[in-house]
Amino acid sequence: MPNLTAEESARPESRWSLKRQIRALGILFLVMILLACGFGVQLVRNSDAARIADAQRQLEQATAQLQSRYAYLAENFKQRNLQGPSTATDNRLLTSITVSVLAGMPRVEGGFYFAGESELLGYAYPTYQDSGPKPDIPLAERATILKVAQQAVDMQSAAYKRIDTSSDTLLFRAIPLSSKGSTIGAVWAMHHLEGVHGAISGSTRRVSFYCSSSQQRRRRVHGT
Repeated sequence: MPNLTAEESARPESRWSLKRQIRALGILFLVMILLACGFGVQLVRNSDAARIADAQRQLEQATAQLQSRYAYLAENFKQRNLQGPSTATDNRLLTSITVSVLAGMPRVEGGFYFAGESELLGYAYPTYQDSGPKPDIPLAERATILKVAQQAVDMQSAAYKRIDTSSDTLLFRAIPLSSKGSTIGAVWAMHHLEGVHGAISGSTRRVSFYCSSSQQRRRRVHGT
């Protein structure tokens, strides 16, 4: 068997070395993709968490102002020996309070709850973007509003509820409403966040699909 020259002897080793280098680069590229995917998902989640936190602060501000405005109005009624507004005949007056409070709060709607009759009055959604004002409480959320408002009355403290749908998030908050030293109901507010819940899950799915596709492409290229 003829002796191999130095160049011929080195060829197999060089070929194996090149394969190892390509495989190492492929693994490094895959790791970089996975890190980028994880960073992208976390970025979306942090963004939506910030939106939810901001919406919660708006609800706190809205309910506090509704409570304060009602207390001021009730005191005026008391000085005239009148009962504070709490019946259907006072609905227009209560609505005007809600409108003035929520006018600068996009996607926030709210009103008053009176425990005696389990009645929702003074509803308003002044930043409603469709044609004309929105005079009616949404039927789909009415039961949740009543539950959260009654919970605030029962606990004598703030009540909060979050509902995630397939594409949006709804936040509810209510705090007790007092008149003449006794709790008569609650004020409530609701914030509709479009695309928050769906953005998290949807973006996660898109990033995961991209990562999976990238991994499959790398496997086909390197035969792994």
